Amino acid sequence: MRNEIFCGSASIVKNGKILLEYYIVPQYIHEDYCNIRQYGIKVKKTLVKDGGARITETKEISNVFYDEKSARKFAELIMKNKVTPVTLTDVVEDYIVSTV
Repeated sequence: MRNEIFCGSASIVKNGKILLEYYIVPQYIHEDYCNIRQYGIKVKKTLVKDGGARITETKEISNVFYDEKSARKFAELIMKNKVTPVTLTDVVEDYIVSTV
């Protein structure tokens, strides 16, 4: 079982209630003579409609960061801007290009 680190949540009220949850996902790569820890990002969106119906959408991008501090900084940024699973890939790509 993978350990996900919950970073926080945001909500939007629009055609029901949308709950966004943000996670850092550590990944471990074990090869001969090296152990590498990398961090991915996961966004989970839950739309709660009137009447209680729930629709969930999730997007995860693996191996984005080499240190937890950078992953946390990014998670705070996307949480503040209420990034959804649909836009996560574009936001990650733009972030990586802007930091290189």
